[in-house]
Amino acid sequence: MKYPKFVVAATLLACTTLPFAATDMKMSMDTNQDGMVSKQEFVSHQEAMFDKMDKGGKGMVPVKDMEMAMRGQMMQGSRAARAEKTKMDQQARTGEGPNTAPASK
Repeated sequence: MKYPKFVVAATLLACTTLPFAATDMKMSMDTNQDGMVSKQEFVSHQEAMFDKMDKGGKGMVPVKDMEMAMRGQMMQGSRAARAEKTKMDQQARTGEGPNTAPASK
């Protein structure tokens, strides 16, 4: 099956942001909640993202809009990754993390 260029671009975008926002993406793409993202779930998610950007319903999105969306996702992913790291650091300091013993009194 041949995919339109926008699907390829969206796929590349998702692959570059996946390490930063894996949890958020999995939650939004894993529609059947089986802990796995199928190719169809992934493509459907990317098509939905494109449709949101295609405000005129013309089947096309200006390159500038696509670039802005990509930058926004990367920034959002980076913020989420920093927030998760901060949370894990705080848990480690207080002994509340999943790999730490309870803090002794």
